[in-house]
Amino acid sequence: KEAAALKDFQAALAIDPKSLNALYNRGELHFNAERLPQALADLDAAAAVAPKDEDVLYLRSRVFLGQGRMDRAMRDLEAVLKLNPKNASAQIQKGYIYHELGDHLSAVEAFGNRSMIVRHPSTIDARSLGMRAIAPGFSLLQNDAPTAAVSRSIASSGMSSLFSTL
Repeated sequence: KEAAALKDFQAALAIDPKSLNALYNRGELHFNAERLPQALADLDAAAAVAPKDEDVLYLRSRVFLGQGRMDRAMRDLEAVLKLNPKNASAQIQKGYIYHELGDHLSAVEAFGNRSMIVRHPSTIDARSLGMRAIAPGFSLLQNDAPTAAVSRSIASSGMSSLFSTL
């Protein structure tokens, strides 16, 4: 199935080397198969064709994240959010990167004024508590408190230690 899809994308690109759909979809296929260098090559080419395409920039940020290139991932996420400030996936990914970098207050702010990340032992635990799993061991917990209040609460209550073990 994957081989047939790759063959179809290759045929489409032989006809139109700048086919945004073929470049993006082949990049996504490579990303899902964890072939990050190939995914990045296709997504870079797609971004050259459509530099303001939210989907291309977001997926490329995930490739950069998979390669440990947080700065490049953050740059693409910022571009996505400039194009569409309400892109929830980009906000969540940005918050996750802040957590990985150890900037927990910025992470909470990145999630907006209604949510925060909670560390837990398993995705099953997250679902049973009504949380949305966003990465292995982490979930988005909805909270009605304003961001500043959540940030102060985390900083002053010692909850930030939950994040320091990442």
